[in-house]
Amino acid sequence: MTPEKWERRLARAVEKTAPDDLAGILSRCETQKGTGSPMMNTNTERRTPARPWRAMIAACLALFLLAGGGGVFYQQAMAVSSVVSLDVNPSIELRVNRGEKVLSCTALNGEAREILADMDGGADLKGTKLDVAVNAIVGSLVRCGYLDSLSSAILISVEDKDQARAQRLQQELTNVAGGALGNSQAAVLSQTVQQDKELEKQAKANNISTGKAALIRQAMALNGSLTFEGLAQLSVEELRDLIEAGAPGMPIGMQAALEAAAQYAGLTTADITDADVDPELDETPAHYEVEFQVPGKGELEYKVEAYTGQVLTGQANVQPSTPVNPSGDIGMEAAKSAALKHAGLSTAVFTKAERDYDDGRPEYELEFHTDSAAYEVTVDAANATRRLGVAVKCATITPNKQRMEEYPQLTQMWKSPNGTIRSILDGTVFRAPILIDSIHPVVKNWKKPITIARHAYGDVYKSVDLYTTEPGECTMTFKGQSGEEKTLLVQKVDGPAVWQGAHNKEKSIRSFARACFQYAIDTKQDLWFSTKDTIAKVYDGEFKKVFEEEFESYKAKFDELGITYFYTLIDDAVARVIRSQGGFIWACKNYDGDVMSDMVSTAFGSLAMMTSVLVSPDGTTEYEAAHGTVTKHYYKHLKGEQTSTNPMATIFAWSGALRKRGQLDGLTDLAAFADKLEAACFETLGDGIMTKDLVGLVDEGTPITAVNSSEFIGAIHDRLAAKL
Repeated sequence: MTPEKWERRLARAVEKTAPDDLAGILSRCETQKGTGSPMMNTNTERRTPARPWRAMIAACLALFLLAGGGGVFYQQAMAVSSVVSLDVNPSIELRVNRGEKVLSCTALNGEAREILADMDGGADLKGTKLDVAVNAIVGSLVRCGYLDSLSSAILISVEDKDQARAQRLQQELTNVAGGALGNSQAAVLSQTVQQDKELEKQAKANNISTGKAALIRQAMALNGSLTFEGLAQLSVEELRDLIEAGAPGMPIGMQAALEAAAQYAGLTTADITDADVDPELDETPAHYEVEFQVPGKGELEYKVEAYTGQVLTGQANVQPSTPVNPSGDIGMEAAKSAALKHAGLSTAVFTKAERDYDDGRPEYELEFHTDSAAYEVTVDAANATRRLGVAVKCATITPNKQRMEEYPQLTQMWKSPNGTIRSILDGTVFRAPILIDSIHPVVKNWKKPITIARHAYGDVYKSVDLYTTEPGECTMTFKGQSGEEKTLLVQKVDGPAVWQGAHNKEKSIRSFARACFQYAIDTKQDLWFSTKDTIAKVYDGEFKKVFEEEFESYKAKFDELGITYFYTLIDDAVARVIRSQGGFIWACKNYDGDVMSDMVSTAFGSLAMMTSVLVSPDGTTEYEAAHGTVTKHYYKHLKGEQTSTNPMATIFAWSGALRKRGQLDGLTDLAAFADKLEAACFETLGDGIMTKDLVGLVDEGTPITAVNSSEFIGAIHDRLAAKL
C-alpha cells in the first residue's frame, strides 16, 4: 500500500475515532448558575490555533510503518503524555496523549461534576482534541456563571516531562480559553508544573488539581506556618493575591467573609440573594469586598478585614423596611431631567430607567447616550485591549471649543479618549526616545536615553470642571459607604471663578509604583520619582508614601543590580535631569509625565521620535504614537495636500505591538517582521532620507534628502522589501 493510501486511510480512522464535536458538546450543556469565584484580572488573548492534519497523519503513519502494524500506534495513543488542569472553583483534570487527544476528563470536586454533568461526566470529551475539550469546558463555565464578572479568572496548568511541549501547550490553551470567553471580561491565568509525586499525592488528598497545589506550595514557601489543608480551601484568586502580598497569614476565606458581613447586618445568609465576594488580599489593609441583595432593602456592600473577620465598612443592623411610597418621590421623568442636567445635556436616548434600592435608600438607575457614540467607542476599545492582551491606539483629536464649532454633531466636549482608555487599563506609560547617530540631543551632556514613566490614571485627565458667575464658596464632600461624611472648604470667591476636582486611587498608585520598580529592574536602570508633596501635602504626599512603602519589596534587588531609587521635588528633578547624562527612568504623575515626555522627546530630537507603551499590572500592553494627531497636517491631508509628517512613532507603535503579539502567540516570524521593519526605518534615516522635522537637527555635513510623508514611507517600504 502506498504512503498516500496509508495517509488517506489513517485520516479517515482518526476522524472516526476522535471527532471534533465542539458544537455537539456545547449544545448538551444546559445553562446552570453556579457560585462564581471572583478572580484576579490578568491578561487574556484571543487565538484558537489550528492544527495541521497532515503533520499529525504523517507522524502516525511513521509509527505504523516502523511497527509493522498497529501495536505501537495503540500504545502511543493510550499513553498519558500531559496532564492539564482547569481551576476556577470547579477543578477539572484532563489527561492527554502525545497527539494531544483527551484520554480522560475527571471532575475533582462537586462543582466540577455539575459542569461535566451534561458532557456525560466528561465521557463526551474522551477522544477529542485537547483544544476542543478546553474550549468546551470554558464555554460551559461561562454559560454556568462561573466566569461572568470582571474579577473572575480561570487557571490553566500544564504538567509534562517535555518542558518545551508544556510551554507550547500553556500558550496555546491560554489562547483557546481566551477565545472561548466570548464577551466575558474574565481573565486567563496559566502555568507549567513540574511532575512531582509528592505534589500529586497532596493534591489528590485534598481533592484539588496539581496546578492549584503548585500555587499552594508558593504560598507556603513564603510563610511556613501556613497549612496545605487550609490553603486548599481558598480560591485561585485568593491564593494569587496571598502570594503577591507575601503570604502574611491565613485569610478567613470568602464564605466566612460573607457570613461576617451578613451577621454584621443583622441577617443570616438565608436572608440574602445574589451574593458576590471579591478577595483583595494584596491591598492594604487586606480585605474581602462583599456585596449582596436583601429583599426590600436593595444592594448592601461591606468591606471585611481578611484575617480577623472584622467588618470595616457597611451598614449595620439592617431592618426590613417597606419601600418608600411612590407618591412621595420625584417620579421617573423628574429623575431623567435631573440626570440630563447633571450631564450637561438637553436630550438623550435612555437605555435603562429603573427605580431600585441601594443600602436601603430608594434611587433611580438611569443609563443613556447621545447621538455621539465616541465615549462608548473608547470604553469598548479599552475592554477589547484587555481581552486581547495587546493593541495599537491610533492618534485621536480630543474635542475642544473649536472642535465643537467645527463639528455641530458633537453634543459635548468629550473627555480625552487617552484618559478614558488609560483609566480602564490602569497602566503605566513608558516613553523613550528613538536615537540615531546623526542627531544629538539639544542638551549637550545627554549621552543616554531618558525614559519617562507616566502614571496613566486620574489627575486632570479624569477631573471635573465647573464655572461659576457669582460670589460664593465651594466645598468638597466625600460620602463613605458607612454613612460617614467628610467636607472641606475649597475656597470662598467674590466673583466669577473656575473650579476643578481631581482624584486618584491608592490601588492605581501602588500599581504605578510596582510597574516602575519592576521596569527599572528589567532594564537595569536607576529610577527617579518626583512630585510636589511640599505643596500638595496629602495628594502628592500619598504618592511619595506609597512609593516608599513599595520600594521595600524591591530594595534588595536594586542593591544586587547596583541601581538606585531616588525621590525629589518635581522642580528639583527638572534641574537634575538637565544636568545629567541620562540613562535613567523618570517616573512622573499623569500630567507631569505628559509635559515632561514632550520636553524630553523634543530635546532628543522630535516628539515623532519617541516610543510609547502603556503597560497594565495584568500584562496588557497598548502601543501608541506619543505625539497624538498633528492637527494642522491632518487638515492639509484632508484637502489632498502633501505633508512632511514624521511617521516613526506610529511605525514603532505597530512594530512594538506586532512583536508583542508574536511573543504572546509564539509567532516567531511575526516578531522577526517587526525587527526587520524597525531596521528598515533606521537604514532609511541612516541614508539621510528624512522628513522636514529632522532636517534641521542633523549634524553638519550629513548628506540629507528631505522628503514628504509618502516618500519617506516609500523609502522604508523599499528597504523592508529587500529584507523579506
